[in-house]
Amino acid sequence: MRKTNWLFGVAVLAATFTLAGCADQNDMEQLNKNEFTLRGMIASDRQQIDALKAQVARQNDQIEELQHNTTPAAGQASGVNDRVASLEAEVKALQAGMAATPGAVPPPGAPADSVG
Repeated sequence: MRKTNWLFGVAVLAATFTLAGCADQNDMEQLNKNEFTLRGMIASDRQQIDALKAQVARQNDQIEELQHNTTPAAGQASGVNDRVASLEAEVKALQAGMAATPGAVPPPGAPADSVG
């Protein structure tokens, strides 16, 4: 769209120079109005481009923030999983130790066959 506006502007300026010698006052006024309109369109396009650039920058910042916040959470989840696995291993070892102890009472919630 911007290139089309530029080409239109060039055509308007070429027509202005071509017709300057033989154009009457009404034609010159129309050319001036067209030029004014063209300048307004270009200014509007520039504002839209600037707004889009700002929006892209905000979205890039949000993406970076999300990437930054995601990395530690994954590390914490891995640490929690490791801790749970470690605790489960300790519980199994304690249950095995209790099974080897004659007359031991199983802890609540333990399977009945966990103590011999």
